[in-house]
Amino acid sequence: MESLRHLLKNKVGFVASPEHDGNPPTDEQLASFLRNLTTETGLALRGTPPGVREVVREKFAEAGWDVRSNTATRDEPPTVDELQAFLEGTIEALETFDPPVEPTEEELEDPALACQRLWDLDTNRLTPEVRTSIRSACRAGRSLTKRGTTPATPSSPTSRTASFEKPTYSAFLKLLDNYTAAVGTGEVVTGEERQETVDFIEAIMATPCMRYAHAYLVSKGQAPESETDFKNLLHQTWFAMYSRSRGSDDSSGFEHVFVGESKRGEITGLHNWIQVYSEEKSGRLDYMGYIFPRKRGYEDTPAETEQLVTVQFEWNGELKEISSSFVGVSPEFEIALYTLLFLLDQEKTIVDCGPYRVQVTTYIFREDGKNYIGSAFPGEA
Repeated sequence: MESLRHLLKNKVGFVASPEHDGNPPTDEQLASFLRNLTTETGLALRGTPPGVREVVREKFAEAGWDVRSNTATRDEPPTVDELQAFLEGTIEALETFDPPVEPTEEELEDPALACQRLWDLDTNRLTPEVRTSIRSACRAGRSLTKRGTTPATPSSPTSRTASFEKPTYSAFLKLLDNYTAAVGTGEVVTGEERQETVDFIEAIMATPCMRYAHAYLVSKGQAPESETDFKNLLHQTWFAMYSRSRGSDDSSGFEHVFVGESKRGEITGLHNWIQVYSEEKSGRLDYMGYIFPRKRGYEDTPAETEQLVTVQFEWNGELKEISSSFVGVSPEFEIALYTLLFLLDQEKTIVDCGPYRVQVTTYIFREDGKNYIGSAFPGEA
C-alpha cells in the first residue's frame, strides 16, 4: 500500500505545480490524466489488503470516473482543484484504512493461505525507490551464476526515506546495535535494551500483520488470547537468550535472523534487508554477488520492485556464502510470518508472496525443555 500512497502523493505534486496556473490543462488532458492514473493505480493495487480496492474505486467514482471502464461518468472532467481534492482525499482514506484481520476458514485450514494474507496485510512495505537501493547495490556485485570480480558500490544515500521513521521501522532499527556478533561471547542485556525490545513488540502489535497472526494462532489453539500474554510469548520466542556454544547465553532468535552472527570465521543468519542495507551503508558489508528469483507471473513487474533476493556478501571481513531475504517488507511482516509458522511447527512451507513462490523455513532451537527460534528465512521454491 505504500507504493500506492507514494504514487498518489506524486500526482498531487504534479497537479498542484505552479506551472499549471498560467496554462490550465484542456478537458482532454484532464481525461488523459485520469486514464493514465487509473492504469498506474491498478498496478499499485496489486497485493494490497482486502478492501483497499473498494476504497480507491469509491474515491474515483466521487471524482466522476469509473475505473472498470476507465471512462468519465459525467459530461465534464473534474477541474484541477477537484483533481487535487480527489487525490488528497484518497490518500487520507488510505491513511485511515484499517483492514480486517479475522482469518477465514480456508486460511485456518491452510497455513500457506495465511501467509499469503499476511503479505496482503503488509501496509508498511516500502516504495520501489528504497528497494531500488538494495537492487543497485546487488547489481554492483556479480551474479552468483557467473564468474567475475566486480566490486560492490555503496547504495544511494538519498534512498533512506521517511518510511524508516515509521514506528515499527524506527523501533526495529534501535535493536540492531544491541548484540555482539561473535558466537561464544555472552550477551549483556541492559535496562535500556530491554525497554527497546518492549517498545518494538508494542509497535508491531498495533499493525494488521501482527493482529492477524495473533487472531490466527488463537483460533488454532497455539497462542493465548490475552494480548499481554501473547506479547510475553513473542518475547520468549524471539528475544530470550540461549547458548549456541554450550556456554554462556550468546544468542537469540532475533539476533540470528535479523542481526546476524559470526561463528568460526563465517557469518550465520542475517536474513533481513534492513540490517543488510544499514551495514552496507556503514561500509561494514560488501556485496559479492546476487541472484534474483523467477517470478510467478507479473512478467511486466520492473526489476526495481524486486522483493526477494539471494546475495553473497562479506560482513566485517567474514563471508556469508548464501543469504536470502525479502526486500522492502516491514519488520512486522517478517515477525508475523515466522512466528506463525514456528508456532504451527511448520519447518518448510511453500507460500505465494505476491509474484513469488517462496519456501519459508523455520528451525526450532531447543534448550532446557524450551523452544526458541533457531533460524527463519525465505528462499525461492
